[in-house]
Amino acid sequence: LAPYFNSALFLAWTGWSHLAVLQSAMDGEGGIKVVTIPDVEVFDQGRRDTQLDAQKYMHSYFGEIVIRTLFSPDKKVVKLTIRNFIKGNIFLHHLYGKRDDKTKSYPIAVAGHYGWWNKVIAESMIKESSYSNKLMYKISKIVPFENLKNNKLISSIYSKLKQN
Repeated sequence: LAPYFNSALFLAWTGWSHLAVLQSAMDGEGGIKVVTIPDVEVFDQGRRDTQLDAQKYMHSYFGEIVIRTLFSPDKKVVKLTIRNFIKGNIFLHHLYGKRDDKTKSYPIAVAGHYGWWNKVIAESMIKESSYSNKLMYKISKIVPFENLKNNKLISSIYSKLKQN
C-alpha cells in the first residue's frame, strides 16, 4: 500500500486518511484482498439515537461519497457510485442535510467544520455527476424520509429504487 500513502493527505481533516489509502489502492490496483470481521466482534452499538448520529457523524456520512469517488479515474463509475449512494441512503439525506446553510451552523461535537467541508465537496460532486442524481438528492433532502421509514408504501418504493 505504500505507493498510495500520499492519498491520506487529501482526507486528513476527516480522520479518514487510512480509508483514502485503501480506496486509492483499490482504484490503482483494480482491487485488494481483505478479510472481514463481523461488527458484533468489534463493537456493540446497542440502541441508536438517530438525531445524535446525524449531529456527530455528518462528516463521515458525506465523507463516504468523497472518499469513494474522489480518486476514481472512471467518470461512469463515479456517476454510478453517486447514484447508488443517493438511492441507498434515501432515508438519511434529509437527516444529514438539514443544517442551517445560512449560518453554516452545525451542532456537531468537537469538529463542527469537518462536516461542513465534506458536505460542500460531496454535494458539489452530486451536482456535477448528473441532472437526475442532483434532482433525486434535492428531493430526498426536502422530504423527511427518516420519519417515514416504517411506512409500508414508502419502504416498498424504496426497495424498488434500490433494485434499479
